[in-house]
Amino acid sequence: MNKFRFHLSQLIIVLITLVLLSVSYLIGRLDIEKQNGVKRLTVLKELTTIGNRLEGVIRSTFNLTQGIVHLIRYQGDISKEQFEALCALAMNENPNIRNVAIAPSNVVKLVYPLTGNEKAVGLDYMKNDQQRESVLRAMQEKRPLLAGPVNLVQGGVGLINRSPIYAICKDRTEKYWGIASIVAHYDKILEEAGIAQNHDLRIAIQGDDGKGELGKVFYGDSTLLSMNPVIVEVIIPSGKWRLIATPSTGWVNESAFRSQYFLLSIIITVLIVLFLSTLIYKNHNIRQNNSLLALEIQERKKIEIELKKSKEAAEEANRVKTAFLANMSHEIRTPMNAIQGFSEVILKGNLSEKSTFDFIEIINNSSKQLLNVINDIID
Repeated sequence: MNKFRFHLSQLIIVLITLVLLSVSYLIGRLDIEKQNGVKRLTVLKELTTIGNRLEGVIRSTFNLTQGIVHLIRYQGDISKEQFEALCALAMNENPNIRNVAIAPSNVVKLVYPLTGNEKAVGLDYMKNDQQRESVLRAMQEKRPLLAGPVNLVQGGVGLINRSPIYAICKDRTEKYWGIASIVAHYDKILEEAGIAQNHDLRIAIQGDDGKGELGKVFYGDSTLLSMNPVIVEVIIPSGKWRLIATPSTGWVNESAFRSQYFLLSIIITVLIVLFLSTLIYKNHNIRQNNSLLALEIQERKKIEIELKKSKEAAEEANRVKTAFLANMSHEIRTPMNAIQGFSEVILKGNLSEKSTFDFIEIINNSSKQLLNVINDIID
């Protein structure tokens, strides 16, 4: 029974050890996940700040030229002087604007500033493979569309906000007039938003032409998409970009076995198992000692019973011996007294021959009787 209990206790110890090891591993995994969770939250906060700043920069950059769009819409056209005055005002307020162009019937007519942008004049958007799609999309959706990044005809890379212009006719109907395009410095916008000089994050931007997750990654490393990144959407005219980021040091990819909490849990597990094992072995030893003590007590009781029986037997033997000796004493004394008594009478003399013969016969019989008693004792 004690062996069964001992083996059962050992089995319980093994099960407890397995459970505690599983819990330790789970604690290690939770610790790694917590570390990544803290990192994700930090990345999310920083990326959200960058995203909000980027939205603000884009909005402030491209909203400044809406005056040109409204003027043409209600006036039906715009003079070169009006165009240059409005553009100069806008560019003085926002240095991110590289140039502004208007394209009646989708052919560039006026560009400000002209210097450095002469190649853009006369550009037919419908014949330019890189810009045709975004122009047609702006016309179809009848709202401003941010295209790009685009390799510009005049050189460099820019973001182009295309605003389709529908002039209001005298009969209050609308007629497509053309496109007003604002070209912004791509690098300057990213720099002002804090993307280019950010060193705590690895950042990529997806969604050329505002296509979001359907667009290409046009800034940064596209492999970030496969690294469980944090993603923040940035709303731009008629679309969205996706800011994709991971920590510059990467996520915590350590094994749960290297977590300090896992190691601490293992130490606690070892202490618990040692304590329980010691407790079980001590209990087992106590049970064994109790069993041995019980056996010893049983043996002592048996010995006591045997001793008691031996004592009783000895007492009985002594009683029998005493009774026997008393009886033998009587049996011996009777003939001895006869022998002694009659011998003394004979020795005194003065007896007749017949009396002497009778006394001698009595002495002889008593001697025989005494001999029989002695033989009985010896036998």
